Amino acid sequence: MLYNRIKSILPQFPFIGKYVSASEMTSGNINNTYHLTYKSGEKIIHYTLQHINPYVFKEPEKVMENIKNVTEHLKATLEKQGFDPARRVLQMIKTKKGEIMHKDADGYYWRAYYFIDNATPYNSVKKPEHFYEVGRIFGEFQKLLCDYPVENLHETIPDFHNTTRRFYNFVAAVAEDKVGVVDFVVAVAGDVHSGVTGDGEDGSFVLFHVYGEKNQGVEGSAGSRFLRETGSPPAACLLIRRSCRYWQSRS
Repeated sequence: MLYNRIKSILPQFPFIGKYVSASEMTSGNINNTYHLTYKSGEKIIHYTLQHINPYVFKEPEKVMENIKNVTEHLKATLEKQGFDPARRVLQMIKTKKGEIMHKDADGYYWRAYYFIDNATPYNSVKKPEHFYEVGRIFGEFQKLLCDYPVENLHETIPDFHNTTRRFYNFVAAVAEDKVGVVDFVVAVAGDVHSGVTGDGEDGSFVLFHVYGEKNQGVEGSAGSRFLRETGSPPAACLLIRRSCRYWQSRS
């Protein structure tokens, strides 16, 4: 049973009310994520519980420190602007010991967030307006973090967003051409080296914030997800998962 997997974890967090049910959110492919339902009097309260994948995130402490610092910065910025951050910023739930995650008896880490109710996630683009909202909310995310010191972020997966390194790995793969498709690709798409002018060491690249984690607060994949909050302006919910280092070329 699903409950048996998480029953020893639930008491570690100060969830309000009586446990009602849990369901697994399966659209992500990294962490194990559960939608929890509790009841306090007549009020139904939803939470998100997540088991952090230890094979992907070798240092979960750094992941959670990034999330804590970035969400606190976003919350403070939105409050200064006169906005209520409750539905715009991911809300972390600390353990009963005041920690940002729980380590179980087997050494695995768990974290919890308030679930965002009355929101519709999209795993794929259904209409042109979705493209607009994805761009708009990503732009808002970048703007809100423009004054956050990127050097304070931990690189949780080394070189995961290092475009320079990825490109030269790609060049090496092209040279090796294990499956014999390079000639065909070049004939169709042109020279694979076109458009690359440097390695970024001369300052032509800058460090940038980029979000990059799934299934925290609502069900749906991260890549194309945006939220349209019921009864509110489009994409009113800004979910911030994890900020990573990213190389962005100056134009």
